[in-house]
Amino acid sequence: TYDRIIKAMVDVVHGNRGTARGINRRIEYQIAGKTGTVQLIRKKQDEEWDPDKVKKKFHPHGIFVGFAPIDDPKIVTAVIVENSNSAAAVAAPLTRKIMDYYLLGKVDSAAAGT
Repeated sequence: TYDRIIKAMVDVVHGNRGTARGINRRIEYQIAGKTGTVQLIRKKQDEEWDPDKVKKKFHPHGIFVGFAPIDDPKIVTAVIVENSNSAAAVAAPLTRKIMDYYLLGKVDSAAAGT
């Protein structure tokens, strides 16, 4: 079971359709991760989300949890970015910067997608 979960988490970052695949450019290690969004207001299942019609303080939080490197984990993160609307666009790149700094002693902003 763990192997299947870890493979799915690796695919989030390194798979062709992964929700956080944008953070894997020029990466020197593999990250296992999971993106998520926390809604602050209720909406109907079929209702479209229009951020222009909702106050910023009610925009969803972006979440990314992960660990790296996958073969011998040295760091685990849980990043929550309030009212950011997107885990993939904000929380995942921030996680990449944290991991680059911790594992490699550097931050490559172009590689992290920001």
